[in-house]
Amino acid sequence: MLGVSLQAQMEFSGFYQNWMAVRATEENDIMLIRNRVRLDGNLYGETVGGYFSIDLRNDGTNSEYDFETSLREAYVDLFFSNVEFRLGKQQVVWGKADGVFINDIVCPLDMSMFLLQDFDNIRMGLPMAKANLYLGNWTLEGLWIPQFEPWQFAEAGSDWEFTLGVPPDTVLVSMEELWVPNAIHLNDEILPIGNQENSEFGLRFSTFLLGADLSLLYLNGYSDHPVAQVDSVTMIIDPTFGIPTQMDTYLSPTYYRSPMYGLNFSRPLFSTIVRGEMGYYADRRFSNEDMQTLASDYFSGMMGIDFTGPLGSSISFQAIHRQIMDYKSGMVDDETEQMATATISGSFLRETVIASVLGLADVNEDAGLGRLDVSYAWSDALRISLGGFFLWGNEDTLFGQFDVNDNIYLKIKYSF
Repeated sequence: MLGVSLQAQMEFSGFYQNWMAVRATEENDIMLIRNRVRLDGNLYGETVGGYFSIDLRNDGTNSEYDFETSLREAYVDLFFSNVEFRLGKQQVVWGKADGVFINDIVCPLDMSMFLLQDFDNIRMGLPMAKANLYLGNWTLEGLWIPQFEPWQFAEAGSDWEFTLGVPPDTVLVSMEELWVPNAIHLNDEILPIGNQENSEFGLRFSTFLLGADLSLLYLNGYSDHPVAQVDSVTMIIDPTFGIPTQMDTYLSPTYYRSPMYGLNFSRPLFSTIVRGEMGYYADRRFSNEDMQTLASDYFSGMMGIDFTGPLGSSISFQAIHRQIMDYKSGMVDDETEQMATATISGSFLRETVIASVLGLADVNEDAGLGRLDVSYAWSDALRISLGGFFLWGNEDTLFGQFDVNDNIYLKIKYSF
């Protein structure tokens, strides 16, 4: 017989953080002044639990200030003998990779500042229902997401606006702006209608087998980033020479369903940890140079190794391979893509100083990013961090498009 005891206790925690970033170029302008207050609440009980996380944030970016309150997570847990239910807004992590997202695609990402944010803050919660069934050494997780929500990108004209996929010699403008030669106009996004037919659902089957943590995954959902679909094209013809002097293309960013089949594993091997992810995405959509939408299956995989280095440091390497399975001539994306990451971190002076270096390279395009961070614990509650975030590559690459956004930052965080 199922029973729920409502006896529980509540605990609160949180932090205040000030984050300032200055552009590391000749301009030396202030890119960001962010004040963030986070309040977390945990409900602990024998058969019932819960959690909420609220952000209060004030940003000052390029002399523009705004105040935002966001509910990051808020859910209720129900515990039974071998079943757990979680209902509400929550974050689900399905991946083994660090800094790249292969199978970890249940929740959308906040890419409004590209990868400048800490990875703990880049993932956004979704309203969903989740259940875990425990059968000995096996765990079956099922989730249902009633409403699709896409990645959050930067606004047009901001420092972190994405410009990839736009053909050369064109100007990207909004619908409200005046026409300019050879312009691309963006209409509003076309999102799936919020009904049961367009909901998302997934399954994860996890176990410990032959010394390895192993997970099989299936997610029937939408691709989190859109493909530009041409609505219409208009031209103005010069009456004297009979050639077009003005061409305007109207695009609607559109989201398509792309089921994902995945495999995760991690296993100790001698003095290292070997881990990997493989994801196969069916019927994914891509754009070509003529702004047409083409379909193809897509593969993405990662192999990583973690080990302890000199002075007790933690070292991690990852190799990532991505491939469009049915590549067609003229696609904007490369047929194959290879990336590599390296992370080194260590603590010093009785763990009061923590230093880390992250590098992520696009091998195909000779582009990438690097981050250096050194933090000092002034006390148990107060930590001060100084670091730098650097990007390189041609302007038509994922990282190179933000090459002018290299910055030095200072963070002051007080936890309570």
